[in-house]
Parts: sequence; C-alpha cells; structure tokens
Amino acid sequence: SGAVWSCLDAKTAAALNLQLSPSPNRIRGAGAAGQRELAVADLKQLQIGEREVRRLSVAVLNLADWGLGADGKVLENVGGILGGGELATLGAVIDCHQLKLWLQAAD
Repeated sequence: SGAVWSCLDAKTAAALNLQLSPSPNRIRGAGAAGQRELAVADLKQLQIGEREVRRLSVAVLNLADWGLGADGKVLENVGGILGGGELATLGAVIDCHQLKLWLQAAD
C-alpha cells in the first residue's frame, strides 16, 4: 500500500483481542474526507504465509471510512493494510492486474 503505518481494521483488532493504546496522531488518505483518530497496538509478531515480522506497532482504525474491511463497500475481506516499511522488509511485489501479493522467500 505504501501507507505510512501498517493498519488493522478496528473489528479485526477486536476479534484478536488486541490491547489498544490511544494515539495523538491522526490519519487521512484517499477516499476519506478529513482526518481520523486512531489507536495503536503492539504486535509480538505478524505472520503472512511463511513470512514473519516481529515486534510491529500498527495503527488501528475503522477501515470502512476508506471502503475497506467488514463494513466497507469496496473490499470487504480486508482486515488490514501493510505499510511501506513492512512491504520493503518482506521484499513484496504487488501484481495489481492479478490482485496478488508476492513475498520474497525467507533466508
């Protein structure tokens, strides 16, 4: 996505029983007017297929404001957004035409 932070939908965070901390930061993005409040969750690890990212802080917000997530009108099956840092760390290649995300194999 290239987002500044990796993000989780608030409903996904609730389903995972994540502990949220308030944040003074605000976020805005394409498709949603104005700024939105967010919380922060610290993850011990995030596993995507065979790849793993350890010690990751993520923004938690209602992704429906951008048409994503359980209440979204564009992509309902989105529980989160990988930020640019995580995409780079994982060696991601995004195939927009096929709607696929490829991750470099772990060392």
